[in-house]
Amino acid sequence: MRPAITLQWKIFWFLVLIQGCLSMSAIDFKSRVSAVCSCQDVTVWIGGVTPGTPTIDCHCPRCRKFHVSAFASYLKVPSDLVQNLDISKVKTISDSCSLLGPVDRLFCRQCFGKIATKQTNCDDEYFYISMGMLDDETLPEQCSTTFQTNRAGQNTALTSSWHNAKPILSRHRILPLTKNVVTGGCSCGTFRYQFNLRFPSELQHCYCRLCRKLSGSAFMTWVPTKKSDFLWVDQIEPALVRTTGHGCRHICQECGGVLTIIYDSQPELIWPAAGGFDDESIPSNYSDYLGRVIHICCTWKQDWYAIPEDGMPRVKHAS
Repeated sequence: MRPAITLQWKIFWFLVLIQGCLSMSAIDFKSRVSAVCSCQDVTVWIGGVTPGTPTIDCHCPRCRKFHVSAFASYLKVPSDLVQNLDISKVKTISDSCSLLGPVDRLFCRQCFGKIATKQTNCDDEYFYISMGMLDDETLPEQCSTTFQTNRAGQNTALTSSWHNAKPILSRHRILPLTKNVVTGGCSCGTFRYQFNLRFPSELQHCYCRLCRKLSGSAFMTWVPTKKSDFLWVDQIEPALVRTTGHGCRHICQECGGVLTIIYDSQPELIWPAAGGFDDESIPSNYSDYLGRVIHICCTWKQDWYAIPEDGMPRVKHAS
């Protein structure tokens, strides 16, 4: 004869079940990381993120062009752990990556923030989340610490020469006496430009929230240029979008490429993003043209990224 289950025992096991469910929910919630675009129209939740979650820096030309940055940093997560992705708020374009092959690129329709990359028609069911979109407040500290040193560098041989360029600090340096024409454009090729690179030029690596979220990368790099030295090929110019209270950006509406900044206080200058430069147009002696390289807006650098010890100055805010 089976022993009778008393009411007290039923209540006991019911409470155990409830507590277990609450504990599992708490664990699941704590392990979720959010990725948010700058306009906050797209918020993606990523479950199960741990220090062992694969992270990748891809330096291939197509990733650099799409993100308009020195490289793309991705968090590789299974598709079933990506939640709350509203496809109606996302634009998708077809592209390629030297590492992944044919890919779909996802970015916000409203603010053009780069959200993710996904392999096209592939059994590899992963999203490659743009790490510049990650919300530091939801990323566990242990993950940030690990990701600083454990990101797998891919296609590093394809790194653009401007990325690690620094001024030559020598009184014997030979200054370039002629200009060099640098060309560039967005990843879909709709908009093209060229400008005269002259000494003394500079590179400003910016870690502000807007640059990170628009590019989906750890930073964007800007090159101040006189408007008289810059032109849009065939006079085809992308939309000039007001992105802050003090400046506008030229943005391709087709691929989301953020190509330039024009500051209200510097109407005579245009700042192309170095991530849009064509590799073949960059001079091998790029460092000869540099008078300054600086890391700016370091206050807003994400915890998962460590600024390289390159000896260049760092400032908390804009320079």
